[in-house]
Amino acid sequence: MNDTILFQFLKYNLVGVVNTLLGFGLVFTFLYLGINNMLSNFLGYFFGIILSFFLNKKYTFHKYKMTASIIWGFFTILMFAYLVNALIFWSIINYMDQSPYVSQIYSGIFYTLISFSLMKIFLFNNSNRKSNYEK
Repeated sequence: MNDTILFQFLKYNLVGVVNTLLGFGLVFTFLYLGINNMLSNFLGYFFGIILSFFLNKKYTFHKYKMTASIIWGFFTILMFAYLVNALIFWSIINYMDQSPYVSQIYSGIFYTLISFSLMKIFLFNNSNRKSNYEK
């Protein structure tokens, strides 16, 4: 099946809903429990990233063969997106005087756009697809 970028982006966001329920749910739970803002953010994204890897690899980008380069690339891209997210998260809290809950929502938008774009361009592009499309 040859997915269009829009269709893949929609699937990526559907998987993202599941990740958001887990990741944001954990972030908000940790914040409610009084855990540090940045640690709460990190823990929520850490567990969300693990889930995201397996769901996006299989359902969004149809990569069934797990290679070291796919694993390394996936986590490198998400680490970069997370660092941007953390910077935005921290900046909104400290410079715009917003709650961590509001900041989490805004920074999550940037995380999603950056991670999808980089995965589509560098990791799960069509030129790599055939060599990794094995069950």
